[in-house]
Formats: sequence, C-alpha cells, structure tokens
Amino acid sequence: MKKRILTILLVMALVISMFPLTAFAASASVSAPASTTVGSTFSVTVKFSASNIGVVQATFSYDKSVLKYVSGSGTSDGKIVLYASAEGKSSLSTTIKFKALKAGKTTVSVNTTEFIDWDYNSLGTVSASRSVTVQTAGTTTTTKDPEVSTTPTVNPLDTAIPVTVGEQTLYLWTTLTDDITLPAGFTKTDSTYQEQSIQAATGNNITLVYLTDGNGGNGSFYVLDNGSLYKYQTITVSKTYIIVEPDSSVTVPDGYTETTMDINETSVKAWQSEETPGFYLVYVMNSEGGKGFYTYDTIEGTLQRYTERTVTVEEEPEETTVSTPGFLETLKSNYTMMIVFVALSALILILIITCIVLLVKKRAAAGKHSLSSINIEESTKAAEEIGETKDAIQEPEELNSTEDRTNDDAEEPENLNDTEEESGEAVEEPKDLNNTEEEPKDKE
Repeated sequence: MKKRILTILLVMALVISMFPLTAFAASASVSAPASTTVGSTFSVTVKFSASNIGVVQATFSYDKSVLKYVSGSGTSDGKIVLYASAEGKSSLSTTIKFKALKAGKTTVSVNTTEFIDWDYNSLGTVSASRSVTVQTAGTTTTTKDPEVSTTPTVNPLDTAIPVTVGEQTLYLWTTLTDDITLPAGFTKTDSTYQEQSIQAATGNNITLVYLTDGNGGNGSFYVLDNGSLYKYQTITVSKTYIIVEPDSSVTVPDGYTETTMDINETSVKAWQSEETPGFYLVYVMNSEGGKGFYTYDTIEGTLQRYTERTVTVEEEPEETTVSTPGFLETLKSNYTMMIVFVALSALILILIITCIVLLVKKRAAAGKHSLSSINIEESTKAAEEIGETKDAIQEPEELNSTEDRTNDDAEEPENLNDTEEESGEAVEEPKDLNNTEEEPKDKE
C-alpha cells in the first residue's frame, strides 16, 4: 500500500513539473488565406511564441512558379530575422507579401534556424506551414447600379523614383500602400525627395523610404539622410541600435579600414583593424538618439561602446644610404677630439725623442768604457813585451863570454838584435795606442 501511495505521489509531482514547460514551450504559426486569384497580392502572417524571446531567425519556402515574394518587415526572400525590442516579449511576428503568378496550389513552410531568449538560451526549433490555392480569375459581371463604382488600381512602380544605391538601380515608392508594414516605432508621414512629394516613415528622428527592384520585389526600407540613402538595419542586444552613416564630421579611428561584415546574414558597413580580428566597428544610433562607434564581437554577437585605444600603425622604413664620416672629417667636426688628438700626438713624439736620446747616451758610455779597457790591456801587454825585450838584450853578452857555445848560439845575438829592434818598435806602439785613445775624445 505504501508503495502505491509513493508511486502516485511521484507521478503527480512529475505531471505538475511539466505544466510550466508546456505553458512556455516555443511554437510557430502561419496564417494565410486559403485561396486567392492570379495577379492578386495577399499577406501571410508568421508568428513565433515563447517565453522572454530575444531573437528569431528562420527560413520560409514556397513554390516560386506559383507565388512571388514582394516584401516583409524583417524578411528577405526566403529568410526571416526578428528581434525583441525589450525584455519579456512572449511573441514576435511579421507579415510577408506574396503575389500570385499562376493557378496552382503551394505550401508556405517556416522553419527556425535560431530561436533564443533574452538571456541567449536556446528555445528549441519550431516549424509551421500553410497551404494556399491560387485560382484563375473569373469574369466580372458589371451591374448597372449607379451606386456601384470601381476604383482603378494604381501600380506604385508607375510613380516610383529611380535611385542609385551603390551599384544598384532601385525604385523609391512615393506612396506607402496599406500592405507595407512599417517598422515598430515608425509612423507614415509626408516628406520630399529631390523636390518630389513622397510618403515616408518617421520615428526616432529618422526618415525611412521604401525601395524595391524594377519588378516591385525585394522591398526594404532605406534611411533618407540629407539626400543620401542606405539600408535600414538594426542590431538588438540588450537594446536596439540603428546603423547609420557617419557624416563628414566623423573621423574613423586610426588603424581601421572600411569593410563589410555580416550581422544576422545581412551585410553592413563596418571598419576593422588587423590587430583585432573578429571585432568590427559599426556606426550606430542608440534609442536616445546618440550616435557613435560601437565594437561588435562576431564570436559572441555582442555590441559595446567603442573607447579610444592606441593602434600601432606600422610604416615601411624608407631606404636611406648612411655614409660613415672618415677620421679627419670627425676631427674637423669635433673640436674637443681634435685637441685631445694633437696633445696625445705631441706626447708620443716627446717620448720617442727621449727614448732615442737615452739610447744614444747609453751607447756612448758603453763605448768609452770598452775603449778604456782595451787601452789598459794593450799598455800592460806593451810593458810586458818591453821587459822581455830588455832581458833578451842581456842574454847575448853572457853567451859571448862562453866559448863552448856553438856557432848557432853565436848567431843568436843577431837574432836578439833583431828582436831588440822589433822591441824598439814595440816600445813605440804605446804612443800609437795613446793616440788611438785620444781619437775617441776628438770624436766626442
């Protein structure tokens, strides 16, 4: 019994917990007339529902041989992009205009590709569809009732003004028909373009005009700003910002170059720096009417106010030929260096001269000492030779008194006399040596 009660309680808790999920589950719906006639224009309303919707991106398909896309707020042919203007939105919707081309049956199908809430949480994927039958127009019977009158249908292209936007030729509608849905916050008003009266949409201090191609298709609103035209586009993060064109007084920050970027599959003008890939500058106007540059993060999909940063712009160095001055040119240009160089040169010269003088004096002193030593030695030798000569002269007398000497011995005096003569000459040699000793003094 207890197990049964516990099981019932768990089932009831599970059912109760599912109620909030069911109540706030995301959904989509497509509303359109069941049938229409060839040549007529009709509207298809697409609505997305969920809790606290932020952004919806979807695609729609149809038989293009039966229907032709005309226009739609937040749409292009085959694509839908809708943003919540504030937090807490439970539904977003748009109306798409189609023109019936031929009889047949087609289905308008819608499938979401991205469905997120205000906090960037996914709301899942939803889809919806609606069948439309196009019939051939029947014969109209005209009654004779005078009270019944027909109003001729005026084609807006007959009065449209051809304009050039970029490289395209588009047509500005002078009349905003009832099937054109104005952007939120804008109202229909009268204006002028190139001195022609037109109908425009005004709001947030901005004037919008409606442009299409030559066939009346691919219609979109464009901002009319002092005679210039650019596509009306919005960015919604926590607030809604309108992309505007900067005027001539606005200076693009240094280091940024003009380019284009895709926001929600729509190309917009932007500026980018090579140093910050993934980030772009866009020029927008906020809800208070203030204009300025904002930084858009392509990865996070966030937008924040741009603050001036220092961006380094590298410049290619110019090729210049640098000539190195010579030593003399450096001295001429530097007076202090010249004085130092002259002083060092003089000092080196003085040192060289001093060394030479000292070397000469040293050699002269060494020469005197060697000559004196030679003279003394020679004088000593001469004196010894003189003494030996005198002894030799006395020896012959002793030899003559001895009769037993041989004839050979008797001849010795002659030899001694010769020796005496040689000794006499040898005795005179010291005088020559003295003269030789005086010669160095004369040389000094």
